[in-house]
Amino acid sequence: MSGSDLLFLFTSNIRPLYAQDLLDVVAAAPNTQHSFRYDERHLDANTRERLRALRGTPILVHFSLQQEAHYQDPVFIPVRTGAVEATRRRGGTVFIDFSIGGFVALPEPGKERHALANEVRTYTEHLRSLPMKLPYEAQMSIGPNVLKTPDARLETGTDELALFRRITQYLYPTEAFKHARFYTFLGFRERGGGRVLEPNRDGTFVLGSGRSYDLELFHNQPGEVTSTDAIDVSVDGDLIRPIGTPTVEIGSRYDSVSIPLHARPAGKNETLETAIAIALRPPAHGPRTVVSVRLRPPRSKLLAAALLSAFVVTFLGTVSVMDISQNVQVASVFVVALLVALLQFAGLYDPITAGVRPQLVASRLGGDASLPADVPGRPPEEPPSSRSYV
Repeated sequence: MSGSDLLFLFTSNIRPLYAQDLLDVVAAAPNTQHSFRYDERHLDANTRERLRALRGTPILVHFSLQQEAHYQDPVFIPVRTGAVEATRRRGGTVFIDFSIGGFVALPEPGKERHALANEVRTYTEHLRSLPMKLPYEAQMSIGPNVLKTPDARLETGTDELALFRRITQYLYPTEAFKHARFYTFLGFRERGGGRVLEPNRDGTFVLGSGRSYDLELFHNQPGEVTSTDAIDVSVDGDLIRPIGTPTVEIGSRYDSVSIPLHARPAGKNETLETAIAIALRPPAHGPRTVVSVRLRPPRSKLLAAALLSAFVVTFLGTVSVMDISQNVQVASVFVVALLVALLQFAGLYDPITAGVRPQLVASRLGGDASLPADVPGRPPEEPPSSRSYV
């Protein structure tokens, strides 16, 4: 794959699902994963031949405004960058899994009446001048990287929210999005004005267990807002709880809104995974967003577990080789076990996660007082005839 190539992904207004895909891509956080599916007939021959080699290829997602009977030629509106993560073939259907990148917008339109249409036509004509297949001929094709050429007049990476608002400005006049509500997911912010969390490379947000966060959204409605619609946030309730009502209202043209959430305290040093769903409440039409979340103990708990594990192993190893009586060894084990139990009760230590088990404590010291005979994991006793009493 040439470094100057770009994979063009088109989704259209021909089916409700295709328009929904576009809304979901616009709303998604960077690095999160999404998939498009295409009938293999809608790929150009060059793309079909190179399908297995597309991983890592940059993409540009477009909305293709089409007419089912081909009465008019399509026009194209770019919305977002990304990169191919995987490709799959299933029964004549090609699935493209990709990670979401930044927003891409056409230039700021002028004040003239048809300014939006003029910019869309100019960009569409530029694409048609390139050596590549476009709808109606192909819905996915490889072409020159227009993100690197000034002739395309695309804007990227300046002000993400300004680009998001401009994209909605271009999409809104189409019938597919005339009645849609637009929002984009900004991320999580630690409550009290803390930092905004960035997702991992796989699009997962890592939250500290026992802490509170604001889930932040930004919405923009290019048309008049004459009624109030609701965005509902759904959580599993066991690992993450909303603080108050998990709903925000759209009752203005634009706003930054948030919903406070609390991550469940972790009694053990365990990593838990869940998901948060965000969607417009029916009958309103808009994006559907699923955010992957991973809960981890605060660093203080992880540090305590690591330090205590090192101490326990070192202490037991030292005691096991010291020339001291069995009673002193047993007393030492009792003191260490009591310390571990107290820290575990406080939620600062988990011997299973840390890798220090009661069996290990016993095997380090040996002797008959370590564990009862019926405890699983007890080292088998040697027959009396094979013991050494030197």
